[in-house]
Amino acid sequence: MTPNRLRLFIAACLGAALVAACGQGAANKPTPATGGQVLRVAAGSLPSSLGNPFRGNGRPGSLLWLAIYDGLTAIDDNDQLGPGLATEWTLVEPTVWRFKLREGVRYSNDRPFDAEAAAEVFAFLRSDQGKRSLIGSEARGIFEARAVGPLELEIRTERPDPVLPRRLAAIMMIEPKALADMGMDAYAQKPVGTGAFVMTGWDQRTRRLTLARNPKSWRPSTIDGVVFYELPSAAGRTQALLSGDVDLSLVDLEETERLERNGFHVLYRPSMQVKAYSFRNVGGDPASPLRDVRVRQALNYAV
Repeated sequence: MTPNRLRLFIAACLGAALVAACGQGAANKPTPATGGQVLRVAAGSLPSSLGNPFRGNGRPGSLLWLAIYDGLTAIDDNDQLGPGLATEWTLVEPTVWRFKLREGVRYSNDRPFDAEAAAEVFAFLRSDQGKRSLIGSEARGIFEARAVGPLELEIRTERPDPVLPRRLAAIMMIEPKALADMGMDAYAQKPVGTGAFVMTGWDQRTRRLTLARNPKSWRPSTIDGVVFYELPSAAGRTQALLSGDVDLSLVDLEETERLERNGFHVLYRPSMQVKAYSFRNVGGDPASPLRDVRVRQALNYAV
């Protein structure tokens, strides 16, 4: 992997972190791809849900989902909140937010992204099927999402939620009409998004996932495609780099010295992940064991 190749990937991903697969929110659009370049990336695992972005959060899913989808908001490498498909937002009442959406955005199937589409995404997450997903929990406190204009979305929450814009970065704006037509299982195989790439192939036998540049994206890539190879072994990923089989990979700290000795440029960055356990302690859930003060005291003593 040459330095030019690494810079190419960073440009293609619009400033995203190592293999965060094309994060959102660049101020300036890059020059579209012209040279038929495909980036080969080794990943420890690939999401079992493929193009269904509601089954999980973080890696390995984000490797794919941030390449083919966008959220209303985005969180950058410095953990700062910024615009995504929404360019600005305002808290107009304690439980009412207004989001102004980006103009001219189209899905990869050429349907427009607008406030009606965004409202339908939240309606799905509040449905019985959507509520069963991990990401559906991010929308649990949303009472209503509705279009108040072609590019203006109003979100009402059940109670004040000052961090709602930040939580919305985890909710990918799928194409709701395609989902309704196909059903989630089929949609996950052929997802439709607004991101820099579209998913064009999944070889279950070789565990290889192929993306192609999305020419309709509002944030076009500078390369023509990405191929993800699932290599669970850290040593195997390092060997793939050394042999030239892949261009980029997340590697274990123990492997970095060896790679640097062989001329590789290693990027070090702190993890923004927070490991946590979720407890049902909000909203007066009668089934929550945390209603018992003794349970809360025991948890407090444990930490």
